[in-house]
Amino acid sequence: MKPLYLKGEQPLTVRLDGPALRVSREGVSCQRFPLTRISRITVSGETDWNTRALLACADAGISICFLDGGGELRARFMGRSPAAGALARLWSNFLDRPDHQVLLAEWRENTRRRAIGLCALRMGIASATLLMRADCFIPVPNTEQRELEDFMRRLDGLIESRLVFELSRHGMHCDDVDLLDLTPELVLIAQWALRPDLANWWRGRNRRRIRIDPVVAFLEKFKGTVDFQLRDALHGLYRFLLRFD
Repeated sequence: MKPLYLKGEQPLTVRLDGPALRVSREGVSCQRFPLTRISRITVSGETDWNTRALLACADAGISICFLDGGGELRARFMGRSPAAGALARLWSNFLDRPDHQVLLAEWRENTRRRAIGLCALRMGIASATLLMRADCFIPVPNTEQRELEDFMRRLDGLIESRLVFELSRHGMHCDDVDLLDLTPELVLIAQWALRPDLANWWRGRNRRRIRIDPVVAFLEKFKGTVDFQLRDALHGLYRFLLRFD
C-alpha cells in the first residue's frame, strides 16, 4: 500500500468507481486508484469529492488530510477503526511468524518515510531527504537549543501517554516486548506530524507569555493532530497485519 497525494493545481473530481477512486480533471484522462492499494490520502488545492467516495475510504480504514494553499491542515477525515480486539488478535498472530521482525522493520521504515514526506510538504521543503539531514527543523538561537531539546523530550512523553491509551482501547498492552520496540516509532511519527505546527508556534511572539506549562499548552492546542496521527498509524498497522492473517 502507498500514500496517495492529490494536488489540485487544476480542479480535480474524485468519485467512487467500483473498488477504486476515479480522479479526473478537464482535458486529462481519468486515473483509477484501487482502495486496497491506498494507505492514506493527502489532498491540497481544489478537489470535489462525493459522499460515496469519502465513505468508501472510511470503510476501508483510509484517512484523508486536507491541506490549504499554504500547506496547513484544513480538515482531517478518519477511516473506520478496527473492531475492538481485532488489532490485538492480528498482532498476536503476526508475532508467531518467524519473519515478523523483518516485515515489521519494513513497515516501520515505510510509515516513517510517509510521515516525514508529509511534514516536508507542509513545511515547503523540497524533499524529505533535506528535512531529515537538517540539524534542526526549527532555526533557533544557540541560547534556545537546549530549551527546544528539553521541550521535545517532554513532548514525546506526553505523546506516549496518549499512545498507551489508544493501544489499550484495542486490547494491546505495552508490556509486550515487540510492542515496546514499536512504541518509540509511533511516537516519532506523531512528532513529525506536529513539527510544522511547532515551528510556527515556537516562533510566535506570545510563546513566553503562556502562564501554564508550555509543553502542555502546545499539546492541548494541537492534540487533535496527535490523536489523528496516532489513530492513523494504528489503522495503517491494522491494514498491514491483515495481509498476513
